[in-house]
Amino acid sequence: LKTSSEGLVEFAQKSLGLILQVGWLKSMGHWNKIHKEDIDDSKEDSELQLMCNLELSNWEWSLKRVSELLGENKNLEIEIQKKLKSYGAKAAFHLGDWDKLENFIDPTQDNREIYQAAVALKHDKMIEASEYIEQAFKLCEKESYGIGNYATDYDKIVKLQLLCEMNEILDLKNKSINDSFVVESNINSNENITNKDSEERNHLIGIWNDRFLTMESGLSNMQKILAIRSLICNEEELLTWKLKFAKICFKQENSVLYTQTINRLKNFDFKSQILIDKIALAQVECEYKTGKLQQLQVIGLIDELTDKKGVSKKYKSLLYVKLGI
Repeated sequence: LKTSSEGLVEFAQKSLGLILQVGWLKSMGHWNKIHKEDIDDSKEDSELQLMCNLELSNWEWSLKRVSELLGENKNLEIEIQKKLKSYGAKAAFHLGDWDKLENFIDPTQDNREIYQAAVALKHDKMIEASEYIEQAFKLCEKESYGIGNYATDYDKIVKLQLLCEMNEILDLKNKSINDSFVVESNINSNENITNKDSEERNHLIGIWNDRFLTMESGLSNMQKILAIRSLICNEEELLTWKLKFAKICFKQENSVLYTQTINRLKNFDFKSQILIDKIALAQVECEYKTGKLQQLQVIGLIDELTDKKGVSKKYKSLLYVKLGI
């Protein structure tokens, strides 16, 4: 239906000289086409710009803009404040900015229980987190009764995955707290418990890796999963998933999100040179196809990474084939 409507509009444009209306573009999800570089002073244009950036997953800009609007206008109507807070909460959640999320949570928001659970997990408030996760599961269970089509209801499935992983984080944190009490009472058990905790954590990360590899490539859903995992995973543990996410951003022509993700990874102080090289390699894979990097530059960079063992010789050959060199 969406493809048919797009074709009809394109035909009308070419044959009848039809001027596109913003409402039509919004209905078709063409946020790139209505995205403006400059924000007008009018309320309508400001809100439209904010909606565009939210739909295009430009969370950093959106979070900053919401904070500005709420800070500049102390006498906003209650309903407008609620709407802006819902936008801010959505952006903060995707970014894993739990402190700002806490400030934007409102009792009327759709995902309030999930937001509250995430904040509680961040602050190790286990009982509170458990209660909110349970509430969210009950609400999600009601929504799940209506799941009939995998493709159209995939967001509901991801919400269930999100809650499952929050519950897994809760269990892991509770286990760690309980083990710390045991260690305090029996010093000799320290090494065994530490090893067991590490094994359980690695096992969970392995399960998460399998899930991420089979996820549909919806950018917003992937970011929500990455944000929740950041509650217990460090940047090194998140790197493989974030690189896959960056490549999907690039493939889907979301240059803003691709650039933000790659730059954040490049600016992080990774201690391992191999990890730094992985980021450079991912950037090469993406940007060579756009012509930003010339063939000789790419060959030189891949050879350099191979010498530093950032790229195996076997993968080097596959990479050349993949890039068409």
